[in-house]
Amino acid sequence: MAKSKKAEVIALKLRGLSNRTVAKATKSCPKTVKKYLEHPDATRKVGSGRKTTIPKDDIGAAIKADPEKSIRQHGQDFNISEGSIRRVMKKQGLKSRAKVKKPALSKNLQERRLVKAKKALNKLKKG
Repeated sequence: MAKSKKAEVIALKLRGLSNRTVAKATKSCPKTVKKYLEHPDATRKVGSGRKTTIPKDDIGAAIKADPEKSIRQHGQDFNISEGSIRRVMKKQGLKSRAKVKKPALSKNLQERRLVKAKKALNKLKKG
Protein backbone atom coordinates (compact mmCIF):
# COMPACT_ATOMS: atom_id res chain seq x y z
CA MET A 1 0.00 0.00 0.00
CA ALA A 2 1.33 3.45 -0.83
CA LYS A 3 1.97 5.97 1.96
CA SER A 4 -0.87 8.22 0.83
CA LYS A 5 -3.26 5.27 0.82
CA LYS A 6 -2.16 4.32 4.35
CA ALA A 7 -2.86 7.85 5.54
CA GLU A 8 -6.25 7.73 3.83
CA VAL A 9 -7.11 4.43 5.55
CA ILE A 10 -6.23 5.85 8.97
CA ALA A 11 -8.17 9.06 8.34
CA LEU A 12 -11.29 7.15 7.26
CA LYS A 13 -11.03 4.77 10.21
CA LEU A 14 -10.68 7.70 12.64
CA ARG A 15 -13.99 9.04 11.28
CA GLY A 16 -15.57 5.86 12.59
CA LEU A 17 -16.10 4.00 9.33
CA SER A 18 -16.07 0.20 9.21
CA ASN A 19 -13.19 -1.72 7.65
CA ARG A 20 -15.40 -2.76 4.76
CA THR A 21 -16.44 0.81 4.05
CA VAL A 22 -12.81 1.97 4.28
CA ALA A 23 -11.82 -0.83 1.89
CA LYS A 24 -14.47 0.23 -0.64
CA ALA A 25 -13.48 3.87 -0.36
CA THR A 26 -9.77 3.12 -0.88
CA LYS A 27 -10.42 0.35 -3.42
CA SER A 28 -8.56 -2.26 -1.38
CA CYS A 29 -9.37 -5.53 0.29
CA PRO A 30 -10.89 -5.49 3.82
CA LYS A 31 -8.14 -7.87 4.95
CA THR A 32 -5.52 -5.39 3.76
CA VAL A 33 -7.21 -2.61 5.72
CA LYS A 34 -7.36 -4.82 8.82
CA LYS A 35 -3.69 -5.82 8.54
CA TYR A 36 -2.64 -2.23 8.11
CA LEU A 37 -4.68 -1.05 11.09
CA GLU A 38 -3.24 -3.84 13.27
CA HIS A 39 0.34 -3.06 12.18
CA PRO A 40 0.51 0.55 10.94
CA ASP A 41 4.32 0.67 10.87
CA ALA A 42 4.76 -2.60 9.01
CA THR A 43 6.44 -2.39 5.64
CA ARG A 44 7.76 -4.98 3.26
CA LYS A 45 11.29 -6.10 3.81
CA VAL A 46 13.78 -5.14 1.14
CA GLY A 47 14.28 -8.10 -1.15
CA SER A 48 11.04 -9.82 -0.25
CA GLY A 49 8.94 -11.05 -3.10
CA ARG A 50 9.59 -13.11 -6.18
CA LYS A 51 13.20 -13.60 -7.10
CA THR A 52 14.34 -13.55 -10.69
CA THR A 53 16.95 -16.16 -11.27
CA ILE A 54 17.94 -16.07 -14.91
CA PRO A 55 17.22 -13.45 -17.56
CA LYS A 56 14.61 -14.73 -20.01
CA ASP A 57 16.80 -13.73 -22.92
CA ASP A 58 19.48 -16.15 -21.73
CA ILE A 59 16.97 -19.01 -21.67
CA GLY A 60 15.70 -18.15 -25.16
CA ALA A 61 19.25 -17.93 -26.50
CA ALA A 62 20.14 -21.33 -25.02
CA ILE A 63 17.05 -22.92 -26.55
CA LYS A 64 17.79 -21.38 -29.96
CA ALA A 65 21.41 -22.52 -29.72
CA ASP A 66 20.48 -26.13 -28.99
CA PRO A 67 16.88 -26.81 -30.17
CA GLU A 68 17.41 -30.58 -30.16
CA LYS A 69 17.84 -30.61 -26.38
CA SER A 70 14.72 -31.47 -24.40
CA ILE A 71 12.89 -28.97 -22.23
CA ARG A 72 13.69 -31.09 -19.20
CA GLN A 73 17.41 -30.88 -19.97
CA HIS A 74 17.21 -27.10 -20.44
CA GLY A 75 15.43 -26.86 -17.08
CA GLN A 76 18.14 -28.90 -15.39
CA ASP A 77 20.84 -26.71 -16.96
CA PHE A 78 19.25 -23.54 -15.56
CA ASN A 79 18.07 -25.20 -12.34
CA ILE A 80 14.43 -24.19 -12.95
CA SER A 81 11.26 -26.15 -13.65
CA GLU A 82 10.07 -27.36 -17.04
CA GLY A 83 6.99 -25.18 -16.63
CA SER A 84 9.14 -22.07 -16.33
CA ILE A 85 11.06 -23.04 -19.47
CA ARG A 86 7.78 -23.63 -21.35
CA ARG A 87 6.39 -20.26 -20.19
CA VAL A 88 9.50 -18.42 -21.43
CA MET A 89 9.37 -20.30 -24.73
CA LYS A 90 5.71 -19.43 -25.22
CA LYS A 91 6.30 -15.73 -24.50
CA GLN A 92 9.21 -15.64 -26.94
CA GLY A 93 7.24 -17.47 -29.64
CA LEU A 94 9.49 -20.53 -29.62
CA LYS A 95 8.24 -24.04 -30.35
CA SER A 96 8.31 -26.52 -27.52
CA ARG A 97 9.47 -29.44 -29.65
CA ALA A 98 12.14 -29.90 -32.23
CA LYS A 99 10.86 -31.08 -35.60
CA VAL A 100 11.33 -34.74 -36.26
CA LYS A 101 13.16 -35.24 -39.52
CA LYS A 102 11.31 -37.74 -41.64
CA PRO A 103 13.39 -40.08 -43.73
CA ALA A 104 13.23 -39.47 -47.47
CA LEU A 105 11.63 -42.17 -49.57
CA SER A 106 14.07 -44.40 -51.37
CA LYS A 107 13.72 -44.89 -55.15
CA ASN A 108 12.34 -48.39 -54.60
CA LEU A 109 9.59 -47.11 -52.26
CA GLN A 110 8.73 -44.25 -54.63
CA GLU A 111 8.23 -46.70 -57.50
CA ARG A 112 6.11 -49.05 -55.38
CA ARG A 113 3.86 -46.17 -54.29
CA LEU A 114 3.50 -44.98 -57.86
CA VAL A 115 2.44 -48.48 -59.00
CA LYS A 116 -0.16 -48.71 -56.17
CA ALA A 117 -1.52 -45.24 -56.98
CA LYS A 118 -1.87 -46.10 -60.70
CA LYS A 119 -3.71 -49.34 -59.84
CA ALA A 120 -6.08 -47.43 -57.56
CA LEU A 121 -6.78 -44.85 -60.30
CA ASN A 122 -7.45 -47.57 -62.85
CA LYS A 123 -9.95 -49.25 -60.49
CA LEU A 124 -11.74 -45.94 -59.97
CA LYS A 125 -11.94 -45.28 -63.73
CA LYS A 126 -13.34 -48.75 -64.46
CA GLY A 127 -15.82 -48.93 -61.88
